[in-house]
Amino acid sequence: MKWAWAIPWVAVAACAAQSDPAPELLKLAHIKLAMVTTLERQPNYTCVQEVERSRRRLPRKRFELHDTLRLEVALVDGKEMFAWPGARKFEQTDLTQMIAGGAIGTGDFALHARAVFQSRAPVFDYRGGEEMRGRRVDRFDFRVTQLNSGYHIRSGGHDAVVGYHGSLWADAVSHQLVRLEVNADDIPAELGIREARDVMDYDRMRIGESDFLLPSGSELTMTDLAGNESRNRTQF
Repeated sequence: MKWAWAIPWVAVAACAAQSDPAPELLKLAHIKLAMVTTLERQPNYTCVQEVERSRRRLPRKRFELHDTLRLEVALVDGKEMFAWPGARKFEQTDLTQMIAGGAIGTGDFALHARAVFQSRAPVFDYRGGEEMRGRRVDRFDFRVTQLNSGYHIRSGGHDAVVGYHGSLWADAVSHQLVRLEVNADDIPAELGIREARDVMDYDRMRIGESDFLLPSGSELTMTDLAGNESRNRTQF
């Protein structure tokens, strides 16, 4: 079974001005501005991603390693492209055509963030401050309806656009993104998938002479209708 998801690029949306915004709206405006600025100045670049794919079949309680994939991923003009290490060029074909069997996903490298921060689609809700990875962060939950979504899930020859919800955590001082979580909503039964969840952690990394905020790792989990789980842990 092939599982995949992707969120396409969406045009930048400006924050609406308010005469006396609430503190949480100011926080969100700073976070969105910081992330939009980061996404706009991202250069075309490549890196290697290592994907550890595990499965947990009921009634087992532990994940068992299925395989480990090593791929080169490139961000070119806002699009993700993939290649096997040492290949002469990156492929523009669907990643599921390169990977035979098992769960695989796209969007972690840049597209999830672009859909959340460069779009009017998400509706945000402030959830307060928390501690995460040794720092104080602000959490916002968000939701995108199916009508406004570009999130595709493919499985067993079927394809569907679904709505999604999730959360973002940003540094309370610098307003830079620390973690982004995306969960699929109302997945059609014919796909055979009950849940799909992707969590991405962000860190500053050097490209050339400059530092950029980029995903450092992610964890994608998918659960089928019988309760069996597939988990992909990716390091960039």
